[in-house]
Amino acid sequence: MVLDQEALSSQIYRIIKDRITSDLLKPGDRLSVEELAIEFGVSRSPVKTAIDLLRDEGLVAIARNRGTFVNTLSEQDVLDILGVREMMEQYAAEIIPLPVTDHIALELREILAEERQLLDTLSDDASFLRRNELNALFHELLVEAAGNRHLTALYRKLNVRRVILRSYRVRPLRKPHDVHQEHLRILEAAEGTDHAALKDAVTTHTSQAREAFLHSVHPSQDPRHDSLG
Repeated sequence: MVLDQEALSSQIYRIIKDRITSDLLKPGDRLSVEELAIEFGVSRSPVKTAIDLLRDEGLVAIARNRGTFVNTLSEQDVLDILGVREMMEQYAAEIIPLPVTDHIALELREILAEERQLLDTLSDDASFLRRNELNALFHELLVEAAGNRHLTALYRKLNVRRVILRSYRVRPLRKPHDVHQEHLRILEAAEGTDHAALKDAVTTHTSQAREAFLHSVHPSQDPRHDSLG
């Protein structure tokens, strides 16, 4: 794979981050600067810069004399991130211009239409991963629609998508049909003019996700049948 010379570090950073958040790279996987440089057809320097950016976001850890590894999220990490996510989305619900534009509403509806189609494929890993990708896109789009670029940038750094992917393997979470219904309620409120109704829908949904993780005590249950919100 040969990349354009412009902003090499940023391109490499985005590619590796996508591999981590999409579960192609798993916790504990080692990242070799030399191998990545060969893969991307670049020198070691832009790869090292990209690795530093990933480290700053907590996605990788650099161990002296051992190398660079994809970070493992602890239970407390997950709870902390979900708590911050909840506060950010509540704030977005307070400041987002209502009703959302027709363009935003259409994008949200398209996401939920595909989400609905996938509800009956519960035993399919690929479908599960796609549902959670759609879930993340739905929430990211709502935050972006608030129009605060600093909020959007901070929200993206939370890497909620990665939290969802990491969590489902070790915790029974929430039924996807319930998640879908809550998404529909959020969309309905976003197409209205009542900020209080939107904030209530968002708060209910995000707090349910956090509580589901907090109170999950049966890790032996097949998590592929469940989803975070």
